[in-house]
Amino acid sequence: MGRGQPSQLPAIRTAPITLPIAGVDSSAIFTKTLFVRFQLTGPLAQLRDSLGMKGAGYDPHLSLLYRKLPDSLKRQLATSLSLPFPTVTFNAVAAIRCPAGVATRADVESWQTAARQPLA
Repeated sequence: MGRGQPSQLPAIRTAPITLPIAGVDSSAIFTKTLFVRFQLTGPLAQLRDSLGMKGAGYDPHLSLLYRKLPDSLKRQLATSLSLPFPTVTFNAVAAIRCPAGVATRADVESWQTAARQPLA
Protein backbone atom coordinates (compact mmCIF):
# COMPACT_ATOMS: atom_id res chain seq x y z
CA MET A 1 0.00 0.00 0.00
CA GLY A 2 1.42 3.42 -0.91
CA ARG A 3 1.01 6.77 0.72
CA GLY A 4 -2.64 7.00 -0.34
CA GLN A 5 -5.65 6.41 1.85
CA PRO A 6 -4.93 3.74 4.51
CA SER A 7 -7.18 0.72 4.67
CA GLN A 8 -9.29 -0.27 7.66
CA LEU A 9 -8.18 -2.81 10.25
CA PRO A 10 -10.58 -5.75 10.36
CA ALA A 11 -12.87 -6.75 13.23
CA ILE A 12 -11.99 -4.22 15.91
CA ARG A 13 -15.07 -3.82 18.06
CA THR A 14 -14.24 -1.64 21.03
CA ALA A 15 -15.14 1.78 22.31
CA PRO A 16 -12.53 4.52 22.64
CA ILE A 17 -9.98 3.57 25.30
CA THR A 18 -9.10 5.87 28.18
CA LEU A 19 -5.71 5.28 29.76
CA PRO A 20 -4.52 6.69 33.10
CA ILE A 21 -1.22 8.57 32.87
CA ALA A 22 1.56 6.92 34.86
CA GLY A 23 4.03 9.76 34.30
CA VAL A 24 6.43 11.41 31.88
CA ASP A 25 9.72 9.62 31.29
CA SER A 26 12.76 9.44 29.00
CA SER A 27 14.95 6.65 27.72
CA ALA A 28 17.98 5.83 25.58
CA ILE A 29 15.67 4.50 22.84
CA PHE A 30 15.36 7.03 19.98
CA THR A 31 11.59 6.55 19.63
CA LYS A 32 11.15 7.02 23.39
CA THR A 33 13.41 10.03 23.92
CA LEU A 34 10.65 11.76 25.89
CA PHE A 35 7.27 10.12 26.39
CA VAL A 36 4.08 9.85 28.41
CA ARG A 37 3.75 6.43 30.04
CA PHE A 38 0.29 4.94 30.56
CA GLN A 39 -1.11 2.27 32.84
CA LEU A 40 -2.17 -0.89 31.02
CA THR A 41 -5.94 -1.29 31.41
CA GLY A 42 -8.27 -4.22 30.74
CA PRO A 43 -9.73 -2.68 27.56
CA LEU A 44 -6.24 -2.04 26.13
CA ALA A 45 -5.11 -5.58 27.02
CA GLN A 46 -8.24 -6.97 25.32
CA LEU A 47 -7.58 -4.88 22.21
CA ARG A 48 -3.98 -6.11 22.05
CA ASP A 49 -5.17 -9.72 22.42
CA SER A 50 -7.78 -9.26 19.66
CA LEU A 51 -5.00 -8.05 17.33
CA GLY A 52 -2.77 -11.03 18.18
CA MET A 53 -0.31 -8.89 20.11
CA LYS A 54 0.84 -11.04 22.98
CA GLY A 55 3.96 -10.96 25.07
CA ALA A 56 5.53 -9.50 28.13
CA GLY A 57 7.30 -6.19 28.36
CA TYR A 58 4.57 -4.06 26.79
CA ASP A 59 4.97 -0.41 27.78
CA PRO A 60 1.97 1.68 26.67
CA HIS A 61 3.22 5.17 25.90
CA LEU A 62 2.87 8.22 23.68
CA SER A 63 6.14 9.60 22.39
CA LEU A 64 6.56 13.36 22.64
CA LEU A 65 10.05 13.73 21.17
CA TYR A 66 12.40 11.73 18.96
CA ARG A 67 15.90 13.16 19.24
CA LYS A 68 19.38 12.30 20.42
CA LEU A 69 19.93 14.29 23.61
CA PRO A 70 22.20 14.05 26.64
CA ASP A 71 20.70 11.91 29.41
CA SER A 72 20.75 14.85 31.83
CA LEU A 73 18.67 17.00 29.46
CA LYS A 74 16.17 14.18 28.85
CA ARG A 75 15.73 13.71 32.60
CA GLN A 76 15.32 17.47 33.07
CA LEU A 77 12.64 17.62 30.37
CA ALA A 78 10.79 14.62 31.81
CA THR A 79 10.73 16.05 35.33
CA SER A 80 9.78 19.57 34.20
CA LEU A 81 6.62 18.52 32.33
CA SER A 82 3.38 18.61 34.26
CA LEU A 83 0.36 17.30 32.39
CA PRO A 84 -2.93 19.12 33.14
CA PHE A 85 -5.05 15.95 32.87
CA PRO A 86 -4.95 12.49 34.50
CA THR A 87 -6.04 10.43 31.48
CA VAL A 88 -5.90 10.35 27.67
CA THR A 89 -8.65 8.88 25.49
CA PHE A 90 -7.69 7.18 22.23
CA ASN A 91 -10.40 6.98 19.57
CA ALA A 92 -8.58 5.16 16.76
CA VAL A 93 -6.03 2.42 16.11
CA ALA A 94 -3.43 2.61 13.35
CA ALA A 95 -0.97 0.09 11.93
CA ILE A 96 2.27 1.83 10.92
CA ARG A 97 4.93 0.41 8.58
CA CYS A 98 8.37 1.40 9.80
CA PRO A 99 11.92 0.13 9.39
CA ALA A 100 13.49 -2.00 12.11
CA GLY A 101 15.86 -0.08 14.33
CA VAL A 102 14.45 3.43 13.94
CA ALA A 103 17.31 5.76 14.86
CA THR A 104 17.05 8.90 12.72
CA ARG A 105 14.62 11.54 11.52
CA ALA A 106 14.75 9.99 8.03
CA ASP A 107 13.64 6.65 9.51
CA VAL A 108 10.64 8.34 11.15
CA GLU A 109 9.78 10.25 7.98
CA SER A 110 9.67 6.94 6.07
CA TRP A 111 6.81 5.62 8.24
CA GLN A 112 3.57 4.85 6.40
CA THR A 113 0.10 4.32 7.79
CA ALA A 114 -0.87 0.86 6.54
CA ALA A 115 -4.31 0.75 8.14
CA ARG A 116 -6.48 2.83 10.42
CA GLN A 117 -9.64 1.98 12.35
CA PRO A 118 -11.77 4.34 14.45
CA LEU A 119 -12.87 2.99 17.83
CA ALA A 120 -16.61 3.37 18.26
